[in-house]
Amino acid sequence: MFHMKRNDNEEKQMSMKPNRSDLLTAWMTLVKVRETYCHPEVDQYEQTVLLDVLKMLDKLQQIEGKK
Repeated sequence: MFHMKRNDNEEKQMSMKPNRSDLLTAWMTLVKVRETYCHPEVDQYEQTVLLDVLKMLDKLQQIEGKK
């Protein structure tokens, strides 16, 4: 099997771990979705899920900001 040696910079570019900016972009997108679409497009359960995800993204963004 052929293995390529990668440097640290390449590994960082390939990482799927979101940075603080990624988390903020996700948060802003969900806020726009929540404000744009209302019933019947987004039901009460989905509204609740959106709020939970927004809270989670906010918490993760704060954690990333402390690093």
